[in-house]
Amino acid sequence: MTGNMENAILIIEDVKDELISLNRSSVLGMLAYAYAETGRTNEAEEIIDTICRNRKSFYGYHLPIAATHLAIGNTEEALNWIEKAADARDPGLFILAATPFFRPLNSNSRYIHLPERIDIAPRS
Repeated sequence: MTGNMENAILIIEDVKDELISLNRSSVLGMLAYAYAETGRTNEAEEIIDTICRNRKSFYGYHLPIAATHLAIGNTEEALNWIEKAADARDPGLFILAATPFFRPLNSNSRYIHLPERIDIAPRS
């Protein structure tokens, strides 16, 4: 998987400055995640800082930031961003169950109770 991440990094780095100028935070979030997954923690944190500085809104961008924090090992900060996504009714919340990024949280009580909090828990 590291080879794929390295390839993704090379592709996105070629257009990183343009992405920043166009405020394409979702793609920058993917770059931050790829950096984190390949051990490039400082670069991942720099991208997150850039996203936070340049944002008009976090709507739609909470989860890439959360995934990056989780990949870096900042579990509490990742959970904080997931909860911010829930509070904002972020449209990307569906990916929590659909991707492997957040599987390390499956035993975390804050994460387990999130579906109830955002009212997407199965109804009986």
